[in-house]
Amino acid sequence: LLCIMVLFTGCARIDTQYYGDRSNYVTATGTVSHIAYDEEETALYIGIAECPEGFSDTIFKLAGEGLAIAQENGIDEALHLGDEITFTAAPRYFGDGYVVPLAAIWVEDQYLLDFEQGYDGLMNWLS
Repeated sequence: LLCIMVLFTGCARIDTQYYGDRSNYVTATGTVSHIAYDEEETALYIGIAECPEGFSDTIFKLAGEGLAIAQENGIDEALHLGDEITFTAAPRYFGDGYVVPLAAIWVEDQYLLDFEQGYDGLMNWLS
């Protein structure tokens, strides 16, 4: 049990260090290929077709405060399959079965989540 606790504590520290470093974030553009909420509707998963090189996965996640802000800004109405979006994320993820968390997203000229709010929400979600 102690080994498992140490392992998870170490992973959480890596997550916080990596995602806490603003220089790790990049902005990219891609085409939406998948949109789905989890069963509890506490996270929104967005798949990106032809995802730019360097990202650990093609599935991205909005959760916590970032999701709430994006919903207030109309993500459910504004985001559709086939849309070209611009997004900001730190390209790596940690753990098996994990996805890349989004820190900003916009469609056309509409910010659904700006970086400052998204970054702050992600840091709160990780803590």
